[in-house]
Amino acid sequence: MNMSRARDDRGKQDLTTASNTSERSSHEGSWRESLESFVVAFIIAYVVKSFAFEAFVIPTGSMAPTLMGRHKEIDCSQCGYRFAVNASESAGSAPILMGTCVNCRYAADIRSEPNFKGDRILVLKSLFDLPKTIGGGPPKRWDVTVFKYPEEPETNYIKRLVGMPDEELRIQRGNLYTRKLGSADPFQVQRKSLDHQRAMQIMVNDDLHKPKALRDDPRWNHWRPEEGGWKVLEDGLYEAKPSGDSWQEMRYEHRVPDPGQWRAITSSKPIPGTPRSSLITDFYAYNTFLTTDTYDKSAWFQPHWVGDLTVELLLEVNKPTGEFRVELVEAGIQNQFVVDLKTGKGKLIRAGKILAETQTPIREGGRFRIRFANVDDRLTVWINHRLPFGDGVSYIPDASEKTGPQAADLKPVGIAVRDSAATVSRLVLTRDIYYSVNPGGFDYADILWNKPIMESRDLFDLLSDPKRFSSFAEDHHRDFPIKPGHYMMMGDNSPLSKDSRAWGVRDQKEPGSIGGWDQTGRESWEVPERLIVGKAFMVYWPHSRPLWPKIRVNPDFYLPFRPYFERIKVIR
Repeated sequence: MNMSRARDDRGKQDLTTASNTSERSSHEGSWRESLESFVVAFIIAYVVKSFAFEAFVIPTGSMAPTLMGRHKEIDCSQCGYRFAVNASESAGSAPILMGTCVNCRYAADIRSEPNFKGDRILVLKSLFDLPKTIGGGPPKRWDVTVFKYPEEPETNYIKRLVGMPDEELRIQRGNLYTRKLGSADPFQVQRKSLDHQRAMQIMVNDDLHKPKALRDDPRWNHWRPEEGGWKVLEDGLYEAKPSGDSWQEMRYEHRVPDPGQWRAITSSKPIPGTPRSSLITDFYAYNTFLTTDTYDKSAWFQPHWVGDLTVELLLEVNKPTGEFRVELVEAGIQNQFVVDLKTGKGKLIRAGKILAETQTPIREGGRFRIRFANVDDRLTVWINHRLPFGDGVSYIPDASEKTGPQAADLKPVGIAVRDSAATVSRLVLTRDIYYSVNPGGFDYADILWNKPIMESRDLFDLLSDPKRFSSFAEDHHRDFPIKPGHYMMMGDNSPLSKDSRAWGVRDQKEPGSIGGWDQTGRESWEVPERLIVGKAFMVYWPHSRPLWPKIRVNPDFYLPFRPYFERIKVIR
C-alpha cells in the first residue's frame, strides 16, 4: 500500500487525501460499526489480495461532514457539545483564532487548541471493474469517489458522485434533481439511500447540551409546551400526563443568541433585543473559522433555509393507551408519524392525507428509540433501529404548495401525546446538507445584500420575520447537462468545495491552439469515466484522542493518546 498525493479543495498545494467527519455521529451502535470496519479492513488487507487499494490522507474540509480534513476539535465551554472547526490551508496561512459551536452558537477562543490532521482513508481502485455479484460494477450516484482533476490530471480529487451519464442535473433550493438528457420531462428529486442520508446529516440541536449561561432563562428554551400539559422533570426529560381526547403538544423553536446577544450575556449586560425563534439554516460549525480579531461575517453568515429535518427521541410509554405523534413542518406543510399506543398501528400523514399505515413495535408500553425524517421528499421512520415503513414513503409536492418557508416553519418540530402517560428524552434535531447553486455564493444574494454591510442582527431579524419569508421562495437554480461516459462530482461541504460547479476547461484543446491536452469537448463540470480512480471505502485511522493527564509535547501533539475508535467507519 502506498500513500498518494491528492487535492480536494481550494488550496493550491498538493493534498495527501480527501475526507471529513461529521460534528456528531447520528449512527447508533458506533462501537459495533467500528468493529465491523476493522473486520472488513482485515479481509481487504490480508484475504482479498486481488483488490488494488490505496491510502489517502484528507487535508481539507470540502467533504465535511462525511470526511474530516485538518481541523480543530473543541468541547464547547458553554454547552459541552463537541464540534470541529476547519484548520486546513483553505482557511489561509494565519492561525485559527475563533470557532462557533453549532449547538448553542457560542463563539470560542480556540487559538490554543491543537490542530489535528485529516482522516486517513482506503480507496478501492479496482472496485468498479469487479462483477456486480461481489459488490463491483460501474460508479453509482452518492459514491464518495477519487478521480483525476480534469484540469490537472496529475492531481487526485475526492468528492461525492452526484451526476450520472446521459442526464441533466439541476441544483435547486439545496436539493438535486435530474431528468434524461435532452428530455422535456419534469425534473425528479434524487433521494439518497438511508445509509447516505444518515451519514450526511448535520447537527441542529442536542437537547442534552444546554449552555450554562442560558440554563436559568426560559426564554431560550428550545422545546416549549404549546398549551401546557408537558412538565420538565429534569434537564432533557419531559413528561406528559393523560388528558382525555385533547393533544398535549410541545414544539421546537430554534432560539439561539446572535453574536451581539452572546457578548452581552457573557459580560452580564442586558441583551439587545429579545430571544426569538428563527429559521433553521445551513449553519455549520466547521465553516466558522476566524483568522483575525477584526469584523468577519463568515462565522455566522450561513443563511440558506433548510426544511429537510430529522428528529430523534427516546419515548417511554407508562400508560399504553391513546396516541403519540411526531411532526415535521416544511414550507408550512405538516408531515406526521402517528401511532396508536395500544395496538401499535402507525400512520404516515402529509398535509392531512394518510400516505401509509403499518404495524409498529410500539405497543403495550416500554421504551422506544424513534427517529423520524423528512428528507428528499420522503418520510422515514426508525423504531429501535428497525424500519416499519421500509425505506420510507416518497411523495411529490403538489404544484399549489408553497416552495419557501412559512410562519409555521418557526416551529418546525412537534411532539404530542393524547390520552396517555409518557416521557420523552434524548431529543436531537439534525438537518440535511444544502447544495448551494454556486460554491461560496448565496442563492438569495438579491435579498441578503440589500445593505452595504449586513450585520448578524440583520440576518437574525430576517430569519425570524414571516412577513419577509416570501423572498426565500424565489426560484434560484442551475442546470448541468452530462454527456454519456461522464459524471459530475460535488463536495458535501458545499460552501467550501471547489467542485464541478466552479471548474474550468484548461484541459480542452481548441482547434488551431497549442494549449490543452484533451479534445473530447468536456464541459467544465464533467469528469470523464477514464479519470475515475476508485471508491473511498473506509476511514481506517482518524486523528488520535489525547488521554489524561494530556502532556503536551508540542502545540499539536499530546501524550498519552488512543485511537479514535468511534470515528473509524465505512464511508457512505
